Amino acid sequence: MSYTTLLATNKRGNLECIAEYSNSHGFAACIWDYLFDKYIEKKNDYDSWLFDAKRLWDLQKDHRLEEFERISLLVTFDNVMIRCKYKDVVVDALSEMYEAVKRTKPENVNNLRTICEDIKKLKGQRCFCFIATSVNGDAWTSDRCYKNGESRNYNIFKDKKHWFLFEQEDK
Repeated sequence: MSYTTLLATNKRGNLECIAEYSNSHGFAACIWDYLFDKYIEKKNDYDSWLFDAKRLWDLQKDHRLEEFERISLLVTFDNVMIRCKYKDVVVDALSEMYEAVKRTKPENVNNLRTICEDIKKLKGQRCFCFIATSVNGDAWTSDRCYKNGESRNYNIFKDKKHWFLFEQEDK
């Protein structure tokens, strides 16, 4: 079964696994399903973000999105890192998304409440991020994270493929 992983950086900047959640459809996919159905005009009965994700990614700039929806969408993006000083903002957004998905799609797998509880427990870490689904592999491991055939944890000080959510607020 697929899974979602919550990762956080230690004091040296290395990513470490905090928790894994069975069935990755309970994180990014439940957010994507909700947003796609709410905001994107369907081309046919079978239209889905699975066939045209660009329309979903473009929603980040859509003025119709509520702030919790925009934040929830952005935390699912590849290479996004969230500074722990914003964990309450993310928890609030994902908690609202949990309720929205539960209300509109009660049949969907929804791990957002459990993920929020684990984010709240973070102490002493600089940043956190996700591997949205194990199906696509680990977005935080790349050729740059291998040395002499050995893998190493992604490091926010050495590796540069990440970007920070709320970066505008940090400047």
